[in-house]
Amino acid sequence: MKYMVVYPAGGFNDMLRVIGKCLEYAVLYNRTMIIDSTRISWFRHDIHKYIEFDHPNIYNGDTDTIHTAISDLIVYPRELQGRLKVLWATFIHGLHYIAYNSIPIATDLSKDYAEDVLVYGDCGDGNDSSIILPYIRFMPNVLNVYNDRREQLADNYTSVHIRNTDNVSNVSVFLEENMPLLKSSPVFLASDHATTIELFKYLFPQTLTFSNIPKQAAGVNIHYNHSVCDQTEFILDCIVDILLLASASTYIYSCEHSGYSKFAKYLFDDKALLRKCLKLD
Repeated sequence: MKYMVVYPAGGFNDMLRVIGKCLEYAVLYNRTMIIDSTRISWFRHDIHKYIEFDHPNIYNGDTDTIHTAISDLIVYPRELQGRLKVLWATFIHGLHYIAYNSIPIATDLSKDYAEDVLVYGDCGDGNDSSIILPYIRFMPNVLNVYNDRREQLADNYTSVHIRNTDNVSNVSVFLEENMPLLKSSPVFLASDHATTIELFKYLFPQTLTFSNIPKQAAGVNIHYNHSVCDQTEFILDCIVDILLLASASTYIYSCEHSGYSKFAKYLFDDKALLRKCLKLD
């Protein structure tokens, strides 16, 4: 058996996009994919605690256990031989994710490799996560938070995503364009920008938000800059906000470049897939 160890990075949508791309490769070349999200710079938790991946090419067991089991197999890149359990993936802007002495792990996936274990780490480009979504089922810890928050919302509500930190939105124009809807409907707001949340709650008192969003400097993304937040809470907020955005009767968003917004839109448009992810079918 051959393996592919994947270190998915970037924002949450980026991570899932990397996993989807690597799954296509693993199926093509008959490799078992090991997803290791514990050794990247923001997530730092085992993604399997939040998501069950329902695909025969994806390993769903304990990451440390499988790292030990494959420790004597030949690895590509060869410099990572014996280092997979202690590797820390990081990003050099404009280059790639690297490990140790600037060893590139954004491996070329256009070809096959003879080695037993192939290592890949990179960031998605912010498009969508449609490849992996049919194989995702969220775990009870996610579903419990989702169900609790969904019960606090109206049966029919408008969901709004405002991304306004690393990707900047023209909030004034967005408000002007959507003012009649926002005034007339119960609103669920997800945003990475604390000041925008405060503005929405002032303008639309019926607005509900749930995530703990710290105040931060303009232009600074939240997924790499939330040290004041509990990490488990932050991850749950990140995932559940997407599910609540997708569960609305109407969904609008302010930043056309946001992969997070597009992820929610994909699930919003495919309610059957959303129900599968939520284990409602």
